[in-house]
Amino acid sequence: MPDLGCQRKQKMKKVKIFVLLFIGIIFTGVCVQAGETPVIAKVFVDRTKITVGDRINLRIVVTKSPKTELLQFNPFSSSEIFEVKDYKKLKTKKRFGRELQEFKYVITSYTVGSQAISPLRILYKDISGNTAVVLTDTISISVESVLKGETAAADIKDIKPPLSMRSYLFFYIFILVIIAVVYFYIRMKKKTKNGFFDPEEKTGSPYELALEMLKKLEAMELVEKGDIKQHYIILSEILRHYIEGRYAMPAIERTTNEIYQAMRAKEIERKHCILIKELLEQCDLIKFAKFVPEKKVSTQDMQRSYEIIETTKEIYNIETGTQDTEEV
Repeated sequence: MPDLGCQRKQKMKKVKIFVLLFIGIIFTGVCVQAGETPVIAKVFVDRTKITVGDRINLRIVVTKSPKTELLQFNPFSSSEIFEVKDYKKLKTKKRFGRELQEFKYVITSYTVGSQAISPLRILYKDISGNTAVVLTDTISISVESVLKGETAAADIKDIKPPLSMRSYLFFYIFILVIIAVVYFYIRMKKKTKNGFFDPEEKTGSPYELALEMLKKLEAMELVEKGDIKQHYIILSEILRHYIEGRYAMPAIERTTNEIYQAMRAKEIERKHCILIKELLEQCDLIKFAKFVPEKKVSTQDMQRSYEIIETTKEIYNIETGTQDTEEV
């Protein structure tokens, strides 16, 4: 009679071989499918519910083939809802024959309501040298107001007893000290602006002054000297002074988003508003997020500055002897 134990072992062996083959086929299919996708981009946030001004840690994780090249991108350049507060690019890692690149952003929003981080555009060059784009998923973010009925009521406290004369005296001295510190800080700050936009230099039209200052900035060769941050601080200052003079609106102390909203409220042509907003956001990234662009990018940004003031300058009307308000 045949050995039943031996037969069972043979059957189990066949079953194991079949299972291993099945798993191998599935794994091979997954690998092939992954190999056909040159770039995969995913976005993650640490929270989806915030109050106004709270910060969100956002990660963009890009997995790509070593033969593809990621192009420089600024995913929040056109966002009117979210502002970038910090930015960091991590070192490239290698996983299973592919490269993993991670970007970290700190963003916030001052617009109350149910908002959405729209699909972010990640540009890259494929193996053939063609430019392509991959989109991330949409993420919903709930932005709540700081002021709520119950919270506001909880903030109301009992009336404190009257302050003594000694307490008032200390308070007045403290206020005077603060005023003095702010005054001297403003004076020192004005002295450290490399002579840009001193009152005696403010001659001519906003267009002429902006051209003069841009040429002066180029002559300083800050990018060549490695002082890229100072270069973009001065470039941002030139653009803001130009906007103030050209459109008769405050811009020096406003945020980039506030400038954009004010320009849109003045019904300035949308494409000009977007050009100015994108360049100011580039300056903000380098000033506040420690983002260091390549030299060719800095050269392109200077060219963009010249193009902005050329396309938005006022045209002098010889017949009427006045400045036309239409842009070029």
